[in-house]
Amino acid sequence: MDKFYLLGSPISHSFSPKIYKRLFKLIGKDAEYTLLETKKEELELRIEEILDAARNTKGFNLTQPLKEEILKFDVYLTGIAKETGSVNCVKVKDGRLYGFNTDYSGFKRSIIPSLEYIKGKDAVIFGAGGASRSVIKALIDIGIGNIFVINRTYKRALDLKELFQGRIIPVKFYEAEDVVKRSKFIVNATTVGLDGKGALIKEPWISKDQILYDLIYNPKETEFLRIGRERGARVKNGFTMLYFQCIDNIRIWYGGEGC
Repeated sequence: MDKFYLLGSPISHSFSPKIYKRLFKLIGKDAEYTLLETKKEELELRIEEILDAARNTKGFNLTQPLKEEILKFDVYLTGIAKETGSVNCVKVKDGRLYGFNTDYSGFKRSIIPSLEYIKGKDAVIFGAGGASRSVIKALIDIGIGNIFVINRTYKRALDLKELFQGRIIPVKFYEAEDVVKRSKFIVNATTVGLDGKGALIKEPWISKDQILYDLIYNPKETEFLRIGRERGARVKNGFTMLYFQCIDNIRIWYGGEGC
């Protein structure tokens, strides 16, 4: 039986095992997908355990807070993973680790229905972690307007400006209201709301002409999305992104091309 894992913390909310179970059955693979709660300081030991069992382990996914942490290890980065410095999919082959970024492809495919509304318009991204890097890259590639990045630690937003060669505009938290009000597409790429509480926006900032996207999919409606819905905006959670990611991950793990 082929083994696959999700590493990160917290991960008890993840729908990934259920999705993979259906997809593995659909393609006729004898495989299982397991959650392995892993904090930053535990990642090295976890990788050693995975490599020791590499005969059956084909790959694993990474979620917060490990998408950038994995870069400290001997991982061969491919395509978008190298460009963004963020890895959420790892293939194990011949005792080596190969890092991919399917956050990018999953997010990009999930916003296809909204392209006509957001292309050329301004966007706001809350967060400056691994997921945010993937979202930024996808928005640049589809031809978005200005990209404002808001993060509690302002330096991390500045680091992204350098990574993306000045293409993004770092914004301090106290300036959030102004850029949110002027932007068409608002994305939450943080874990705020994962426990069902809290939002980084306020109701007066949101209008019916906007689209709010929360990468969180469980709970189905976060406070961020509730505010958007009640203000008449279009809202979307991260489930479609996750589903597309799972498909892309399987393609990578079983030998196909990937990001």
